[in-house]
Formats: sequence, structure tokens, C-alpha cells
Amino acid sequence: MFKYILLLLAPLSFGAIVDGEGVATLVEGDVKLYVNQTSSQFENGSVFKAGANLKTGEKSRAELFLSNGIRLVMLPNSSLVAKILKQEEGSFIKPNPENKSVKENSPSITDFEVESGKVIGDVKKLAPMSVFTMKTPVGVVKIKGTVFSVEYKINKDGSASFNVGCLVGRVVVEMADPRMPPVSVPAGKQMAVSAPQAVASQSGGGRQPQGKSEAPSKAPPMQVEVKSIPPFIS
Repeated sequence: MFKYILLLLAPLSFGAIVDGEGVATLVEGDVKLYVNQTSSQFENGSVFKAGANLKTGEKSRAELFLSNGIRLVMLPNSSLVAKILKQEEGSFIKPNPENKSVKENSPSITDFEVESGKVIGDVKKLAPMSVFTMKTPVGVVKIKGTVFSVEYKINKDGSASFNVGCLVGRVVVEMADPRMPPVSVPAGKQMAVSAPQAVASQSGGGRQPQGKSEAPSKAPPMQVEVKSIPPFIS
């Protein structure tokens, strides 16, 4: 993992790298913040950094604003982990819910894991060398600038459902099963994936290193469907 982070940070080597952060711009219902196995109530104005795990309860939601301009909305019964929040020093964007035209002015690296539930994102145009990924055990969503949704859940039979919607722009999804090619999801489309139990139990998302794909190869391939979506993601 450390080697992977160093590779991601390489594009930012021309400037000093600092830790980014996120802030709650709107919290409704019961939302918890977990840091180092310690929980606290997540409220309007609460700040979090890399390593934080946010969990929304029943009929609860949280709207988040990151210091590089990315906006995220967690829907009820969701769990989201901030893995990496890095950006160039001096490029913080202060939270402003009324700002509708935020554009990133320097590179950043943002990596989240959706453990369960659904997250909607509004990503303005990122800097050319920025990296923004949303991971699940079934696949990794790579985003440069779009309005999107990522949903992941484990079904009663142990299989997993993984859905990615794109309202604006385009997203690319790399599957955890190395037999599956990357899927490009354009605006107005959604990708629905049904993953067998052996694949769903994989952790970390994304393509596995060469020589470590034994578990996915023994399971049936994932079932992938790309289709049109309604005008709004709810």
C-alpha cells in the first residue's frame, strides 16, 4: 500500500504536499464519525481527514465538501472511508455551499472506499494530474470531473451488487476480476454489476497484482450491464 501511495504522489512532486480535509456542510439524522476506533457524532461543520470512517444511519444523510472542491453526498445506511486526501500546499478551497463553479487550481489525490450504501458526487474539473478514485471490493471508479453515483451492497446469498451512475461527463470503472476489461460509463448511463460470492469477498477493489487472481478465476465472471438511467439519481 505504501508503494502505491508513493506512485500516486509522484505527479505532485513539483509542489509541497499537505493533508487535505473535508467538512460537513449538511447533516440530517444520525451520522457517526469513526477515527482510530473512536466514534463521535458527525454534525454540521465537523471536519475529517484521511483515515476517517463516516456512517449514516436509517433516514440519515451527510453532505461533504472537500478542500479540493469535491462535493459528496452520503445517503442513508452508508459507510464511507477516506483513504487518501492529499493536495498541493496553498491550494485549499474553503467550504462555501453557495459556490457553484468550484474548479480545482492545483493537483490533488483523493481516494475513498464505499464499504456499503450509496454516495453521490459532484466533481468539478480537476487539475490535469489529479487522481480521484472511489473504491469498492468489486471495482474502482476513476473520476476526472463529473456528477456520479456509486452504490455497493452485499446480498443475502453472499454475492455483491455494484452500481455506478453518470449524469455528467464520463467515468471509468476497473473491475476487481482481472478477466473483466475496464468499463467506460458515459453521461446518462449506469453500470450495474452482479458479482459472485468469491469475487465479492475480495478486499480493496481494482485489479489484482499478477499472480494473485486465483479466487476470482475460480468463480463465474461478473455480470455487467450498462443501461440508461432516469433523469435524477436518488
